[in-house]
Amino acid sequence: MAESADGDRRAVFKEIDVERINIREKDGTLRMALFNNEQCPGWEMDGLTYERPKAAGIMFYDDRGVECGGLVFTRKGSADGYAANASLTFDRFDGDQVIGLQYSEEKGKPFYGITIWDRPVGFEAARKWLKANSMAEGPEKEAALREVQEDGKRGAFGRTRMFMGRSTNGDLKVTMADTQGRDRIRMVVDANDVPRIEFLNEKGDVIYHLPPELPVP
Repeated sequence: MAESADGDRRAVFKEIDVERINIREKDGTLRMALFNNEQCPGWEMDGLTYERPKAAGIMFYDDRGVECGGLVFTRKGSADGYAANASLTFDRFDGDQVIGLQYSEEKGKPFYGITIWDRPVGFEAARKWLKANSMAEGPEKEAALREVQEDGKRGAFGRTRMFMGRSTNGDLKVTMADTQGRDRIRMVVDANDVPRIEFLNEKGDVIYHLPPELPVP
């Protein structure tokens, strides 16, 4: 154990094996956690902790110890195929993620890119979703989940506003949506290397496209 001139004690290791490391302020406030699958932090809300899908990675916390983003990744392989996922996300203050760098792949179909969301302030919708998922199986849980789905359609969890990346069909694209999450502009280079730009109305109909001679897909 080394000691500096100001009295701080520092340990020096060449290698260390751990399942989780917590980085804290002097007052104990959690600021960062590095973890394996089994030590993946849960969602903490209203004094309760809810389990999240297991993944290894890093979780970030703000000055109050509230989760504000993270880096998580999983890779699973079997005789039937494989699945891989990774994401780096940053949350709005007192809200869910608004910027995400994501990758996923299953059975040779990759999807990856950058997504931007609009999110409401607060966690009311998330509280409702977590409560519904924690209920015992039965008609009451099914009804609660249906209500959460309807809330989602009304934008309670926010809207996807922009995506830039590769879809599972091989298209490289940029999409921009309106405040209701409806695609209004699409820029695509498809899997056959054909480029196009499309403008859509609020119903999702293509109202103009470039080059003009290309058929509307």
